[in-house]
Amino acid sequence: MKTNAPKKKESLAGNIIFFGSLLILAAAIVYTFFNANDPTGTFIFGYKPQMIKSDSMAPELYVNSLIMTKQVPFTDIKENDIITFKTDDGLYFCHRVRGITSAGFVTKGDNNRSVDSKIVREENYLGKVVGQTNLIPEFLETFKRPTFARVFTFIVFPLAVAGVIVFASILLKKKKEPEEDPVTEE
Repeated sequence: MKTNAPKKKESLAGNIIFFGSLLILAAAIVYTFFNANDPTGTFIFGYKPQMIKSDSMAPELYVNSLIMTKQVPFTDIKENDIITFKTDDGLYFCHRVRGITSAGFVTKGDNNRSVDSKIVREENYLGKVVGQTNLIPEFLETFKRPTFARVFTFIVFPLAVAGVIVFASILLKKKKEPEEDPVTEE
């Protein structure tokens, strides 16, 4: 008789990897929703989601557009790249590079009439915008409402995690049931 022990171990490992990946993805989504409005938040693997808060970059980026900022070396930035930066006053901006000088970048919001009054120096530079979406600003805006955030955090997310655990246990029970192997005659 043949045994299915190696197959069971492989499928168990596959299920653990699959459900672990789902949990990591869920955690990344929750992080994005709750930290996109925090410009001081942490970059994860060199990337940080951020939410646009003004119309200075319209029509490229609208209020509540979600952008992905990547930590790219200051020296790799070129004219027409969109960057995020912090002013000396502690304000955060996302504007297009209109010129490069020895002192830093000359920037301007696409919807603004003139260039920004101060040069962006390396110490103020945060990163380059490498991704964006204008498709879900209103949907994401819902997550900022305190009531919805509490409901999502304490009810919806735990229920989703519980559902994944129940689904995983059902799959594992099915795998544990002995499978009938045809008896092979030699």
